[in-house]
Amino acid sequence: MFKRMTVAGIIIAFIIIGLVLQSTFYYYPELSSPWKNSSIKIPVLAYHSVSNSGIKNRFTVSTAEFQQQMKFLHDEGYKTISLEQFRAILQGKVKNNGKQILITFDDGYENTYTEAYPIMKQYGYIATLFVITDWMDGHNYINWDQAKLLHHSGWDIMPHTKNHKSLPLLTREDQLDEIRSAKQTIEKHLRSKVRVFAYPYGFRDKTTVDILKGNGFDYAFTFENGITDASQDPLLMKRLIVWGTKSLMSFEEELQAASKKS
Repeated sequence: MFKRMTVAGIIIAFIIIGLVLQSTFYYYPELSSPWKNSSIKIPVLAYHSVSNSGIKNRFTVSTAEFQQQMKFLHDEGYKTISLEQFRAILQGKVKNNGKQILITFDDGYENTYTEAYPIMKQYGYIATLFVITDWMDGHNYINWDQAKLLHHSGWDIMPHTKNHKSLPLLTREDQLDEIRSAKQTIEKHLRSKVRVFAYPYGFRDKTTVDILKGNGFDYAFTFENGITDASQDPLLMKRLIVWGTKSLMSFEEELQAASKKS
């Protein structure tokens, strides 16, 4: 009986810990979209690294596979959009034809510039790059000259914090510094408005979201897999995660399935 109670107690403890961790790292507010229109859907792809090094893992898509994915999008008639176009579609100011797609890259790896950018340029495609500002100019990360070239080519450069820390584990002051410093650094270097954010690891709490609201951010992307629609909270938007272990067929099927829901 004692052993059974001990095992049951352990199970209950793990459940409680899980709930605490969930409430610590993920914040799920009530629906607060100003449009609340789930019929307006946009596929938003989330990439990290694109590499020809032979490395294959969840966060690294090979250059060859990325080429195939972009060709598929082009052959299917998809057009990439900027964040301003993304906003206009979600607000119903631009018609949603089901073929607009937002492509995003997290972290700011240099291979976004050396590998992904040339391929996307072939198709006239643009993307949004979420950079870790204190890591820029570092080994394997994009530098400011490269970021400026991407920006002048139509890409949006937005913050992924200053040092990619798990925000809910920080004090409010440190969270504010991670977010505001990254925003100000990008605005200084690129002389552009910074109003969109991506959470490191997808982690956030109520404090994180409140800081974004108070510092001029209109949208923020999580790391929760799913189609983006206008019913979602603008600061808690989903994306379709592109894993490096995903086959081209799986990539095509997931995108087509998401498009059918649009």
